[in-house]
Amino acid sequence: MSQTPEPKPPEPKPKQPAQGLGIVALVLGICAVFLSFSPFTLLLGWLCGIAGIICAVAAKGQDNKGGIATAGLVCSVVGIALGLMVFVACTSFIVPFI
Repeated sequence: MSQTPEPKPPEPKPKQPAQGLGIVALVLGICAVFLSFSPFTLLLGWLCGIAGIICAVAAKGQDNKGGIATAGLVCSVVGIALGLMVFVACTSFIVPFI
């Protein structure tokens, strides 16, 4: 009776870091960009941008790569900056008439 070696169990795949917060940051950043175009949704755009920055920073703290989190951070900052430009443009037209 010869003993056959038992097959080795398959090696587990390396666990990929969860990208949930990075995706949330990206979605909030995109929403911030689109909501910042209108003076009526400007405040909501700023809130999405701030929440996107917070989520992106938290996501970048969880893993080192964070490409999606970086994209979310950039979109959030662009959304806030765009909102600021729309705010300045709208108030520059209103202030002379007050």
